[in-house]
Amino acid sequence: MAGQSASVDPRIGVESALFGIESQLFGIERRLIGLERRLIGMESRLFGMESRLIGMESGLFGMESRLIGMESRLIGMESGLIGMERRLIGMESGLIGMESGLSDMESGLFGMESGLFGMERRLIAVDGRLIEVPWQWLRGGGRLMLATRAPGQIAPEAPLRSPEDGLGSYPFPVSDDPIRADFPILSRTVGAGAGKPLAYLDNAATAQKPRSVIDAVTRFYEHENANIHRGVHYLSMHATDAYDGARERIARAIGAAHPAEVIFVRGTTEAINLVASSLGQRFEAGDEIVLTGMEHHANLVPWQLLAERRGLTLRFAAVTDSGEIDLDDFRSQFTARTRLAAFTQVSNALGTINPVAEMMAIARERGAYVLIDGAQGAAHGPVDVGALGADFYAFSGHKVVGPDGIGVLWGRRALLDSMPPYQGGGDMIERVTLTGSTFRSSPERFEAGTPNISGAIGLGAAFDYLARIGWETIEARERDLLDYATARLTEIEGLRILGPASTAAKVSVISFVMDSAHPHDIGTILDTEGVAIRAGHHCAQPLMERFRIAGTARASIAFYNNRDDIDRLIAGLHKVKRFFG
Repeated sequence: MAGQSASVDPRIGVESALFGIESQLFGIERRLIGLERRLIGMESRLFGMESRLIGMESGLFGMESRLIGMESRLIGMESGLIGMERRLIGMESGLIGMESGLSDMESGLFGMESGLFGMERRLIAVDGRLIEVPWQWLRGGGRLMLATRAPGQIAPEAPLRSPEDGLGSYPFPVSDDPIRADFPILSRTVGAGAGKPLAYLDNAATAQKPRSVIDAVTRFYEHENANIHRGVHYLSMHATDAYDGARERIARAIGAAHPAEVIFVRGTTEAINLVASSLGQRFEAGDEIVLTGMEHHANLVPWQLLAERRGLTLRFAAVTDSGEIDLDDFRSQFTARTRLAAFTQVSNALGTINPVAEMMAIARERGAYVLIDGAQGAAHGPVDVGALGADFYAFSGHKVVGPDGIGVLWGRRALLDSMPPYQGGGDMIERVTLTGSTFRSSPERFEAGTPNISGAIGLGAAFDYLARIGWETIEARERDLLDYATARLTEIEGLRILGPASTAAKVSVISFVMDSAHPHDIGTILDTEGVAIRAGHHCAQPLMERFRIAGTARASIAFYNNRDDIDRLIAGLHKVKRFFG
């Protein structure tokens, strides 16, 4: 119709819209296909990676297998080495067994040789006649007697010493000696198998203990054991009484003016360290201390340490060729700066008895303090600290038939009370606050903590025992044995005794060397015979250097020894000579 607009078919619009949507969907589908392809590619790559990982895992498994194989081979090698080691140990054990067998054979040969030597020496000349004396008679406690006026007869006038001695007197019987019976250890044997009877000649190192000392210590632990002081119960009060009672008895025995002058320490070494630490605080740089060239290390090293700390000078008196202090040289060591002199009463290495009175007078002229090392002096004679006139005197319990780990420092009471404490702790204080402490007077001032209660009680018992025996008896027995041993030793060719030539100038300590044997070899062979001596420098290395030797063999004799011990020493030294030529 003219003038009207043409109409549009609506289906065409819908179709176009649908076509557009379809086109979009197709594009989406293509993109999805692209994504799928990329995912497939990633999956392929992941699969490739997985394959490579599986390959690597296979390679690692192969390596692990090879390592396991190598480990198995190493274990096999180790087992082989263990087997070889066991075989070597077996071979070594066999060699040790062979060595032991050879040693036994050697000992047997020595025994046979000794027996032949003994048989040879059983022929004794009496007034020109030779008679054969059975060895067991000679060893029977001096029971065999030969009359000098009737050759060949047996009579009770003249006891024999031993097969090597010929005729002579013996004032102390070999057997049935009540003093030896006091020392349980002397009845034992030592060494392999049945062993040999003990001949103990190492008394300068430590003395044996009598039954009364052993019983005193045992009784304390069985019946009185408790800590001392401040305890109000029965055991504590009894332990305190026993401890303080021991101090009182020891003070009386050494001539102390008061028990408070007796300080219990572990031994001579601690006593000297106490003085060096406490009194040494008074010394100033440039001050001097006079010592000697024969001191035990215990009376040397503490002063060296003090000198390093405070800038002091140590001066030393010379030792003569005869092993004695050169008094002129001792006097020359003193100067206006000398503050202290410290010296031994008796040389532990040589047995020399030093002229203490003269040395004291020299030190007093210079106004010096004096400390005496009495470790050996207290073991061989009575001590009177008042008569000695020193400021300090130190000794060890184990040298005077007392227990180990206990000793005494004696000091003048006023001097001790003026000295600062050596150690801090319980029992040495008056009052303690958080800001300071005040201290008790001597002896508690120097006995911090729980002391060696049983040791002090045992040391008191030791002095009681020595008093019962009597110093006259002790000195007489030791003097006889020293003279006898010196005479016998000088008969041995190639043996040289160091120290004073006169036995009157020494105690019963004999240091010697042999041309043919080292001191340690001497000691070792003597040990196979049951004879105990000491070999080495005896904690006196400067003294050994003075004599240009490394050490000596030292036989040290106590009052409970006898001539049979000396005879066995001599027989052992003959064995040394035969062995070393």
